[in-house]
Amino acid sequence: MSIKNKLLFMTVIYFFVAGTAQAQIGSAGETRAAVARVQDTGRPIFGTAALGPAFTSGLESGGPMYNVIAALNYNFSREISGKIIGDLAWGGGDNAERFFNFGLGADYSPMAWVMGRTTPYVTADAGLGLTRNAGENEENGLAFGAGGGLRFLAQRMNWDVNLHYTLLTAQNEGSTPSVLGVRGGVNF
Repeated sequence: MSIKNKLLFMTVIYFFVAGTAQAQIGSAGETRAAVARVQDTGRPIFGTAALGPAFTSGLESGGPMYNVIAALNYNFSREISGKIIGDLAWGGGDNAERFFNFGLGADYSPMAWVMGRTTPYVTADAGLGLTRNAGENEENGLAFGAGGGLRFLAQRMNWDVNLHYTLLTAQNEGSTPSVLGVRGGVNF
């Protein structure tokens, strides 16, 4: 093998090894940055948007309802965040039922330090609940909610799957309205 061919061969090997090492460093760096985005304690506000079906009781329900939640969150630490929420559930078509909840809440992720990219959490909230049953009788009052879910990082997006139950403290025509939502969404 000539000196020219040896130099060419060594140059190719050098760039191959250096490029592979750089790709691995870049991938690990990107992973660390993505995990930091998920668990960033210094970021003042991020949001949540989710949707899915909701199931009610106490509203003379004719079937599943549409459910959408939007929230602005503030991270106090990796484990605890506060939020301002708007949780909307309504019937489709001729179904006049609705259950809207606007309030304040908190999320607690007890294993945020251990699990990193995938984190289970519990949530609780209180707010003003606005309901209307199938007979179009409206009742408003204090509403309490609780639930749990799983946040996970996939394709550089922070996804969220949760189950949430909300109960109105007032009665609507002798029944206590409540809603159970199953939602999937994104945190940003």
